[in-house]
Amino acid sequence: MSLFNRIAKGLWLVLTVMVLLAITVTALRITLPQLNHFQKEIQAWVNQGTG
Repeated sequence: MSLFNRIAKGLWLVLTVMVLLAITVTALRITLPQLNHFQKEIQAWVNQGTG
């Protein structure tokens, strides 16, 4: 495998990781503020799980 192919594969890997990270951050920014509406339900669920 040539050096160019290795660099190209590495760049595709970095690009893929960056896109997945951007999607994850965007999803969290959208969903986290919505969790305030479910705070009491989440606390009850955690309390049931922990005893």
